[in-house]
Amino acid sequence: MSRHHAEQSSARWEQTRRAILERDGYRCQQCGTARKLQVDHIEPVHRGGDFWHHDNLQVLCADCHAVKTTGERREEMPDDKRAWEELFAERWG
Repeated sequence: MSRHHAEQSSARWEQTRRAILERDGYRCQQCGTARKLQVDHIEPVHRGGDFWHHDNLQVLCADCHAVKTTGERREEMPDDKRAWEELFAERWG
């Protein structure tokens, strides 16, 4: 990606980010806090979610975003790995 293209994408993201923050009232859509806000892709881009479409974006705080991302990663794990992690958590977690 050229520097010019990167700068355009960055400027477009900042504009989009501000619009989503404003639309969502500068509040986490999960817990309602106004601290450590991030803009999240509701349907992850790697799963086909649209990167720029406002309907695929929401405001989450850093904590809620981390929980959501962890859950998404768990859903993508092979069953045997998930079972191993659950067993580990039961015994040592």
